[in-house]
Amino acid sequence: MLLNGCFAKKSIEKISRPGTTDVTSSSREAKWSTGVLLSGIDIKISSDFNPLFDVADNDGSGHNLFIQMMKQWNSSTNLYTFFQADGDTTTNKNYTNISSYYDSEMGIYKSTNWFSNVSNQALAVTQFYGIRRNVGSATEYIELTHADIILNYRDYTFSMDSSSNSNYDLPSVLLHELGHFIGLSHQSDFLVSSVMQPYLSIFDVNRSITSADISSTRTNYNASLLTASNALSALNTGVRTSQVDPKEGEIVRGIIELRDNGKCHHYENGVLSDIH
Repeated sequence: MLLNGCFAKKSIEKISRPGTTDVTSSSREAKWSTGVLLSGIDIKISSDFNPLFDVADNDGSGHNLFIQMMKQWNSSTNLYTFFQADGDTTTNKNYTNISSYYDSEMGIYKSTNWFSNVSNQALAVTQFYGIRRNVGSATEYIELTHADIILNYRDYTFSMDSSSNSNYDLPSVLLHELGHFIGLSHQSDFLVSSVMQPYLSIFDVNRSITSADISSTRTNYNASLLTASNALSALNTGVRTSQVDPKEGEIVRGIIELRDNGKCHHYENGVLSDIH
């Protein structure tokens, strides 16, 4: 997730889990199946965002800024379509339990409640679900099956106005979160120009993917899983016991928090898996 003040330098920390000793986390890539990407992921936009759209911001095809952000990622590879980008809307889901978003549709939502198990220092979260594949092999990965983007409207304010210095730029936040949605993690080198840098100030406007983002996407989806770069990942513990041993076909839930205190938190199945 993208958060103001998130440092670009990544550190893997020791994680303590019930029934285990402290272990150092490693990871496996997460990505959507090629079958899903032949026609694109059907992600819907909460109708609560409709008042924010201005026709003056539309592109030549009449697409609003949210759809334009989806099209940015679609343009990153000519092999797949990441998003259908048709602008379909859905009723906003303002759940108090983040797990409730795991339902029959995927979407981009406002939350004015926020969640008791998610930090109130998070600007937004991308929650994803997937299935463990090829467990125990060199090609082990997470096949993504569901994801949602939820913005924290209880504690933060956002704007479509790129000249605003008093609100976070909503298209910039969304473009970053859509990167997580398709399986990208944060850019690990702070010197590299990328919308996946793990920080965004209230003054920043980043509405276009960069050559580094395109390279990361193509590497993750066009090449071997073993060479995936800057790919979203789920925890693969260094010590396995009956309580934590990953199993083939296991459902995995991941939550990426974009915090404003300089620390980005990643969770797998409710367990902290990475801080950087």
